[in-house]
Amino acid sequence: TRGTSSSTWYSRDIFADGVSGDIIADAVYTRNSRMEEKYGFKVEEFGSKNPATDAVNSINGGSDDYGMYCFKVKDDITSLLLKGYLYNLNNVSSMNLDAPYYDQNSRRDFSIAGKLYLVTGDLLTMDNDATRCCLFNKALFNELSISNEIGGSLYDLMKDGTWTQEVMAKCAEIATTDLDGNGVMDLNDRYGMVSEQFNAVSFYNAAGRLIYQKDQDDVPFFAANTEDGLQVFSDVITMLNQPFCRHYSNAYNEAIPQFKEGIVLFYPAQLADVPLLREMEFDFGIVPLPKYSADQDSYHSTVTTYGSNCIAIPTTVKNVERSAVIIEVLSCESMYVLTPAYYELNLKSKLVRDAESGPAIDIILKTACYELGYMWNWGGIYGAVTGGFNNNNPNLTTSFKSVEKLAKKAIENDVETIRGIDH
Repeated sequence: TRGTSSSTWYSRDIFADGVSGDIIADAVYTRNSRMEEKYGFKVEEFGSKNPATDAVNSINGGSDDYGMYCFKVKDDITSLLLKGYLYNLNNVSSMNLDAPYYDQNSRRDFSIAGKLYLVTGDLLTMDNDATRCCLFNKALFNELSISNEIGGSLYDLMKDGTWTQEVMAKCAEIATTDLDGNGVMDLNDRYGMVSEQFNAVSFYNAAGRLIYQKDQDDVPFFAANTEDGLQVFSDVITMLNQPFCRHYSNAYNEAIPQFKEGIVLFYPAQLADVPLLREMEFDFGIVPLPKYSADQDSYHSTVTTYGSNCIAIPTTVKNVERSAVIIEVLSCESMYVLTPAYYELNLKSKLVRDAESGPAIDIILKTACYELGYMWNWGGIYGAVTGGFNNNNPNLTTSFKSVEKLAKKAIENDVETIRGIDH
């Protein structure tokens, strides 16, 4: 696993050495103890600051050290995949990938050319942590009587499907004000929203669109270079560059302190940020990222593959079916023990400030999507999108032409490599 070297993206869902009073750790310990007692195996974890490097060294050494890899998808797992170091889970008969304890959205999005080398599910909590949402200052929302301006609370709009980016912009504009009256908007003033560059991707996904889609042969293609795709990106980047939206580069030094101080209305974030707000004086709520338009089929919640871990099996495993069975029983038990602990207690009861956030969390986790454009960055698409965000350039036509040309070749090479892997 990626261990505990990061204060946010640390492994806490695989191993715990005893009961400590921590909700997640206790659930992990209970799960592992039950399965060890019932099936006779013992769970051990090796936490690494550089898991992909350690994995390569292990594989090149031919050692059967690890039955499962469980670390960052982007760059780490993808690099091992292209080297042929992971098993195609579709060929592992002991894994019932149709089971409810595997995230079917991850199967849909991670599969390439009919092959699946990684999956997420109830065994993990970090994929939930990495799911995008929108935190809002409920006290400020009520103080400014914003519900009168938009026809109800955010939860009302969420339920009837009218929580949109246009509504979000209207609310953010109402909330923005020069608190100290010096004529300059700075960290001491109140903003309707704070945003990092990744939101240019997550708001596009929230519009029900993926930058990279897949054809009938399960092969990815660049899908955003269309009139519709360019228009959505233009609208997203334009909104995120309005005066009501302050950009930040470090959430922990800028966005979170501002939100905790009560001078930000909307903080588009990830569920991992919720525990960091435990000491916040003001009541806050959680809703999905808004739809692009009210007629959209549903909400969509991006899972950042930088934050999310996954389940993968290395090719050095001599008895792959045994590893798969262990993953199966741990995953199934997690559905009854770990997920309720994370979902019901850690989010719905212990940390979230209002009961209405519960249905919102249901929607957020059920509508998870994984953007291949960010995960693989074919054609340099992430830089093209974030460049538009950072430079306030909503017209991506020229940069997308370059991306499309480069992406086509990059995808062809990667798909050819994946098709050539025989396990």
